[in-house]
Order: sequence, then C-alpha cells, then structure tokens
Amino acid sequence: DEPSGRIEVSVAARDDSAELVVVDSGPTLNAHDRARVFEPFQAARKTRSGLGLALVKAFASEAGGSVDCQPQQPSGNRFRVLLPVSRSP
Repeated sequence: DEPSGRIEVSVAARDDSAELVVVDSGPTLNAHDRARVFEPFQAARKTRSGLGLALVKAFASEAGGSVDCQPQQPSGNRFRVLLPVSRSP
C-alpha cells in the first residue's frame, strides 16, 4: 500500500534566479536525514533510497544553482531549487 499525501509544486522568478519549490505532506525529515537527503543512496528512513535528489543537487550545482530542504509544520518538507537565469539585454 502506498501512503496517501499531498505534493505541491510552484515555480517563480526571483531576481536573477528561477525558483522551483516542492512541498510534501509526508513525515517531516529530522535534521540528520535533511543533512544527508541529497547524497546518493542516502534517502531518509522509511523511503526508497536512490539517486533522485542527488541528481537534482548535481544538476543544480552544475548550473550554478542550489538546493535545500526545510521542515514544514505540522508535517512535511519543503524542497527548493534555485537556478540562475540570464536576462537578455
């Protein structure tokens, strides 16, 4: 059985960056898991381990961007990807 939950995705322009935000309603990651969730094969407990978030981090870094994960209250997590954008003169 797959757990039910919600995922919200938003995209916005922020100064010279594009911001992609994904918010889930699942169990909030503890500080230890948040620190490692972007490492290959280091997914949080009770989730499938893999490369997904590690690849997101690698692609964002290669493009000069960043990723982060913040806890949500009362539960859930907020993942944010910032990517630089160039503006036409």
